[in-house]
Amino acid sequence: LAVDAINVFLDNGFKVPEDISITGFDHNIFSEQCRPKLTTIGQNVQKKAVLAVNFLTERIQSKQAIKKINLLLDVELIVQDSTARV
Repeated sequence: LAVDAINVFLDNGFKVPEDISITGFDHNIFSEQCRPKLTTIGQNVQKKAVLAVNFLTERIQSKQAIKKINLLLDVELIVQDSTARV
């Protein structure tokens, strides 16, 4: 969505990041391929998937009701070209 936002702003005469800064989430291939490169929050998707599968497997094997849990995983700000210093 952030890459789409960059395109919409550019198509309407705005300069990124001179006129508007745009930041995305989930650093992926699109953030590297778009121009300007997208500043994003990177997360370890593989670790998130492993934790989810392990949680579900434990619940299935124990035959207990699934309880709500909150996990806080580290993220990383990956500053690239779509944001300007204020």
